[in-house]
Amino acid sequence: MEIQPRCIATAIGSMPYAEPSRAMDVIFSTIPDAPIWPQLSKRGLHEQMEIQYSEGMPRVVIDEAKARMYFNTGGDYSEDLAAFYEGYMAGEDTGDCSIAIYILQ
Repeated sequence: MEIQPRCIATAIGSMPYAEPSRAMDVIFSTIPDAPIWPQLSKRGLHEQMEIQYSEGMPRVVIDEAKARMYFNTGGDYSEDLAAFYEGYMAGEDTGDCSIAIYILQ
């Protein structure tokens, strides 16, 4: 039995370039039909995947001085999380997380 694959390639978004044109040259020359959203972390903190995908989530803190992101877990954050998840389940645009809502529908 011969297997006939019917898939296209894709790639992990993180790429070791500072210049978007270099990343796009590599993408278009190697797998031009791939669905890729490149993150170019050498360009800065906001190019890191976890920062891009946490937009809209409650209690996210982006510490520019220390070049890191974390969740503020001090105090009672139950109301913040409840509002976020209720909005998510209702299909509201809660930031980048809304992408998952549309994929699941």
